[in-house]
Amino acid sequence: HLRLQELATYKSKVGHCNVPRMYFINPSLASWVHNQRKDYKRLRKGGKSAMTTKRICALEGLGFEWDQHGAKWDRRLEELREFSSKNGHCNVPQRYGPNQALGRWVNTQRLQQRM
Repeated sequence: HLRLQELATYKSKVGHCNVPRMYFINPSLASWVHNQRKDYKRLRKGGKSAMTTKRICALEGLGFEWDQHGAKWDRRLEELREFSSKNGHCNVPQRYGPNQALGRWVNTQRLQQRM
């Protein structure tokens, strides 16, 4: 399938299958990935879905993550563990130069903890 090949190419370039919803380089791939998640969710809830077992296996074989948000959180946690291992603490600056996304994520976790 063409989209699976495109997804494999995307993963080889960036290291994951979480194509952004607004991926302007290949909007068709972005839409297809979004629809895979929707179809899978429908299937899991017992609804009508075009998702097949064969496609699930193919996507999972690429390392596809059905819950994009949970997967991103897990990646940030691993990055925090690496930061802590190197620095001896978890006090990542909000504007941490080498990984600004980690700095923002840690700040968000702190804010949510205060709520």
